[in-house]
Amino acid sequence: MRALRVFAATGSRSFPFDRMIQALDGAVSSGVLPEGTTVLAQVGSSAWEPRFIDVVDYLDRDEFLARVDEADLVVSHGGTGSLMTALSRGKRVVAVPRRAVFGEVVDDHQVEFVRQLERAGLLRVCDEGDDLAAVMAASLVAPAPSPYQSNTAAVLDSIDAYLGGMSESGSMRLRRPVRVLLCGSALTEPGGMVSVCRQLMNHDWGDDASLEYVATHVLGSPLCRAITFMRGLHEVRCRLASGEVDVVHLHMSYKGSFVRKRILARLCQKRGVRYVVHMHGGKFTLFYEGLSSPMRKAVTSMLENADTVVVLSESRREFCSAIAPNACVAVVPNAVPLRSPLLRKRDGAFDIAFLGRLVPVKGVDDLVCGFSQLIKRRPSLKSRLYIAGSGSEEGFLRRKCAALGIADCVSFLGWLDPETCNELLEKVDVVVLPSHAEEFGTVLIEAMSAGTPVVATKVGGIEAVVEDGVEGILVNAEAPEEIASALERLHDDVSFWESCSRASQEKVAAQFNEDVFFAKMVALYRGDGGGE
Repeated sequence: MRALRVFAATGSRSFPFDRMIQALDGAVSSGVLPEGTTVLAQVGSSAWEPRFIDVVDYLDRDEFLARVDEADLVVSHGGTGSLMTALSRGKRVVAVPRRAVFGEVVDDHQVEFVRQLERAGLLRVCDEGDDLAAVMAASLVAPAPSPYQSNTAAVLDSIDAYLGGMSESGSMRLRRPVRVLLCGSALTEPGGMVSVCRQLMNHDWGDDASLEYVATHVLGSPLCRAITFMRGLHEVRCRLASGEVDVVHLHMSYKGSFVRKRILARLCQKRGVRYVVHMHGGKFTLFYEGLSSPMRKAVTSMLENADTVVVLSESRREFCSAIAPNACVAVVPNAVPLRSPLLRKRDGAFDIAFLGRLVPVKGVDDLVCGFSQLIKRRPSLKSRLYIAGSGSEEGFLRRKCAALGIADCVSFLGWLDPETCNELLEKVDVVVLPSHAEEFGTVLIEAMSAGTPVVATKVGGIEAVVEDGVEGILVNAEAPEEIASALERLHDDVSFWESCSRASQEKVAAQFNEDVFFAKMVALYRGDGGGE
């Protein structure tokens, strides 16, 4: 008799699912499964090394389907994509839902979903406290179900309708991916907005969405920027005319970015295509206040006609709701891939970093002055300030460092690639974001994910990211002396520094992880307001 084959899928999110992999390994070693049973597990971001099962990090779509087709049993996390794929192919399925209590996901929505499928008789659930080996053994000897037949069809239809996948005839089908066209600055440009665009484009959306990108802006001369936008406008017009776009995702900051995205939004309206406005940058409020009455009305019209307006913080939601009362506004904070927990320890040096554009609104001048005050207060302190980025103020800042006598303690690194950026965040002891205006501050959650405490200003949405005295210290904008005092406290109080390091990683895992971010983006692409 042929040996039975099990395929296991933990999902492609950044959360590792070590608990499920360990249970699979234990199930094989227990001797409960039929003799000769083999297990292949797609383990994603897990670093845990099993002894009794075969593993692969990730599979492309075709390979994934091939493994499902050849399996006698599929063991899956509670994600809709993996489960519905296996069920649609008539496979025996055991669902192991991720649990928030173990840090595997933010909430227990997977538990609710798999229990609904279990009540319909479509699969077996192995939850916390259950014996996975016994559940798998029972499933392997049970008759294989037929895909979408007899008494299961109505239940499957209702589940698929809930997920937005009802066909016109009322029959069951898997959802086709939402076709999304992203518009923003060229993906080679620096900055937080482009980082989010790259994050969206690099994600494996599976059956949820398919994304394409059109660059509508590039740094350079006015002529270069105009040519880039005209090319982008032409490409968007052609894509909309083809009828192959379900929703356009417009990434917008202020000034020229608003003008460009307003033109694209009106084009979407003319073609009857939904559009989503994703607001970035901390200066839109000031920009709006300086507009004429007709231009303010144009802002209101653009936001209220959008399918959803995505903002990064509650304070920006309140602002948008005030100027565009009929707009559907969803708060979707930026997110970062989760790292394995780092037990950070301080060594003898005390290094500080800023990462971002070197422009006045970022307040790097205040940081340089605050760092200078710290050095004067503690002349024996071994400390270095790393400034990563570039911009119009770089020459001024270099001269400022020389004038203050700290040039030998400051390194200007230019823009860093993601890998080098991560290395810097893990190396330094504090990351400072001294902005005068800031919508969110993605660098803060990047630093916090690395267990690096932060010093940041009380502006924009930063207070929704950092709690003063928990993940770091908040200071007033344009207050170099407060920056110096905050750095001094983090240097002197090692136990406080270590507490901030631990709390930072915990907060990112709970609130600013990619699992939540991508789930909300799928929801708003499908037109339900980002799940709000």
